[in-house]
Amino acid sequence: MKMSLFRAYKYFFYRTYVWQLEMFGEQNNPKFVAICANSMMIGFHILSILLLFQIVTGVELHIGKVFAAIGALLLLLINYFILLYSKRSDPIIAEFSSESSEDQKRRSIWCWVYVISTFVVFFGLVLSIRLKLR
Repeated sequence: MKMSLFRAYKYFFYRTYVWQLEMFGEQNNPKFVAICANSMMIGFHILSILLLFQIVTGVELHIGKVFAAIGALLLLLINYFILLYSKRSDPIIAEFSSESSEDQKRRSIWCWVYVISTFVVFFGLVLSIRLKLR
């Protein structure tokens, strides 16, 4: 089955949730940790787009600490309403909990590719700007 972007988003939430649940149980609130992970990844995507804009246009962008904090909280809030509010995570967990071990392995590899590529792109853009400033 082909995975849409929103389904991949939900699957990343699910994999993070399961990982947290297996590592620490319910004591660390794995659903909240999973929405934090989703929010962090989306935040890195937004920052990467801003960095790319800066590289292409040459316009220097400055994001203040307050604006960054508000943006992070806003991302967390959006993810909360999409994934957790009114037990919305329960159907997501049910949807993926019956996946075959082959699907789990393949999808887990794609999750790792996604996480690693997100950080490589972000830090590559940061490095590109740093080298450009020299």
